[in-house]
Amino acid sequence: MHTKNLIGVLTTGAILFAVALTGSVAAGPGAAAGPDAQQAELPEAFTEETEDRPLPPSIQPVMFLQGSDYDIGYQYGYFAADYIEAFSDRVWSQMFAQGRTEEEVLEILDGFQYYIDEAGPEITEHTRGMADGAQAAGYDVSYYDALISSHEWDIVAADSPAAEYPPVDRDQLPPQGGDGRDDEPAAERGCTALAAWGSATEDGELLGASSADGVFGPQVTLAVFPEEGNPMITTGEFGVWAWNYTLNREGLFQAIQFTATPERPEDEDYGLASTLSIYRIGRLADDVEEAGEILEEHPLTIGENYLFADPGGLGEVHETTADLHMVRESGDYDEDDFIISSNYRKIPEMHVAGVGTGQDRYEQLDEAMTELHGEVSLNDVQDMYATAPVARPRNRSIQLAEVTEDSAVSYISTGGISDIALERQVPIRPTNSFYRLEILDSPDEMTDDAQVHAEKYIEEATQQLYQYDFTARGFTYLDDFLLQAREEYERGINALADARLKAEEGDDKHALLHYSKAATAFTRAQAFANKVADNADHLGAGPGIR
Repeated sequence: MHTKNLIGVLTTGAILFAVALTGSVAAGPGAAAGPDAQQAELPEAFTEETEDRPLPPSIQPVMFLQGSDYDIGYQYGYFAADYIEAFSDRVWSQMFAQGRTEEEVLEILDGFQYYIDEAGPEITEHTRGMADGAQAAGYDVSYYDALISSHEWDIVAADSPAAEYPPVDRDQLPPQGGDGRDDEPAAERGCTALAAWGSATEDGELLGASSADGVFGPQVTLAVFPEEGNPMITTGEFGVWAWNYTLNREGLFQAIQFTATPERPEDEDYGLASTLSIYRIGRLADDVEEAGEILEEHPLTIGENYLFADPGGLGEVHETTADLHMVRESGDYDEDDFIISSNYRKIPEMHVAGVGTGQDRYEQLDEAMTELHGEVSLNDVQDMYATAPVARPRNRSIQLAEVTEDSAVSYISTGGISDIALERQVPIRPTNSFYRLEILDSPDEMTDDAQVHAEKYIEEATQQLYQYDFTARGFTYLDDFLLQAREEYERGINALADARLKAEEGDDKHALLHYSKAATAFTRAQAFANKVADNADHLGAGPGIR
């Protein structure tokens, strides 16, 4: 159990980033227990343990990673050690709740490690770097702790009677470590993805959307700049390399959807975890054709639908299990220049592995796309994802993509999308609005672009809000959101100055940390400003994304 005091942690840089992400340090249960007399009665160990765990950020932060495979992992581990340790412990606790012992889990992870070495050896370097970086920041994160987070879902494949792997010599891997796991229920997935282009959209450009469902955890947006391969944006919990969404600099959009428990043992097996698959594909593939080829080379683990689309007008869904792999293209099921995927297997031949769930979500999007065909805009896609059943109470994040020949832009919302003014998600308070992040050539350029759009959104929100007598209509809280946007903007200005000073000094690691803090502040400013604009609908005007 990690028990560093705050002053000691500040010297590592990890908490500096965490405070910038959340805007505050989480209070333990003692702070909410009431009178001092009640607080004093709490066992010391209980208050220490709970205060040691960070709450999920209310707006998922931006983290830049750059360099060699090892460097990228080291930066991730160093910058976000507290969150990575907390999420890893959650996954360990899920394994124990399922009745597994630590030794059993380690043996299972050895099996997945075998296929990482076979199909994605750069992931090993990422994982080594992550463990080393977190340990350098003062946290108890072993190689296995860093590895388990990416296998939260796929690890169930080891339960199949058909699951086998060649033996791995554990002496070749770093030793396991860490204990003191927390208990946390497993999340559920109910994800929905859409891509549209050409004759389906109002300007012919590629639009994409992906929702992620489940229990809220500490989520992050990664902007990765590898030495080899494509710069890319991914999202997911701290400690994973992707969850179910990526967008790269070439404009390749991809999203995955879990397709439920299989009906045959051969449909689950050891292999390369699905989240690691889309991370590798985003990094290595320039278009849909290359994405499909790489996926064909990956040994698969559990039932997943993989949706790929690119600005060249190609869209496919690969419906897979460990044993089956079939592809449907746009047009196969009357999807004209668009394609949809949920947790439902559309291809009849795939039903031998189970039909899955989410047919109602598929049909909702299919009906909307057919009705709006030729006129679909980004705001239309946003509206589709704000409407049930695609909109679900368990939406933990929603990502939209807007791609042209010259740009690849992500719009990211923590939580679902809602125009309900006082909607709350405990224990965090998301804005339920998007921020904009474009993939450019460097962290400096991406941060500068985030600043430009923060300025734009704040100005638009200010002009929009003060057209109305918002105080008389009970919308004074919008003024608070606007103030938060301006405060975050100023934090971004300060962090950007620190980043450029560190870069000039040649301290690249801490320059990257401060660029991450600056981009996080500017995108938070965008989200707060866009919350004001989104709620202006109640006052008589205001679009969603501009």
